[in-house]
Amino acid sequence: LRERAGRKLVVDCNGEGVLFVEAHADVTLDDFGEELHPPFPCLEELLFDVPGHGGILHCPLLLIQVTMLKCGGLILAWRFNHTMADGTGMMQFMNAVAEMARGGQLSVQPIWKRHLLCARDPPRVTCVHHEHDN
Repeated sequence: LRERAGRKLVVDCNGEGVLFVEAHADVTLDDFGEELHPPFPCLEELLFDVPGHGGILHCPLLLIQVTMLKCGGLILAWRFNHTMADGTGMMQFMNAVAEMARGGQLSVQPIWKRHLLCARDPPRVTCVHHEHDN
């Protein structure tokens, strides 16, 4: 993610892809206890923190980490830049990745009509919000 004139954020399409980390932990799922609830006590140990990338700019847009446990289980962790998607959008993306990994078809097809996100020129008010009248 880069910042352009007027503080506009743009994606630097450099072909580097998604940051993927494979890790191994010398623990079993049982070592974490009966039930797992947030805040997860070992998050820092189970999700790679890219050094020097604490802000919004110049950090990976998406990081996926798979941690293999000694019991044969695994932990799948995702870290994404919230400027790219909200929680609903990221969940839709994660479901699409899972569907493709299983060899299935996408249940929600992507829409490549970016112009739908642009403001109308000239603007057209379709819903008046009287709470903003002065």
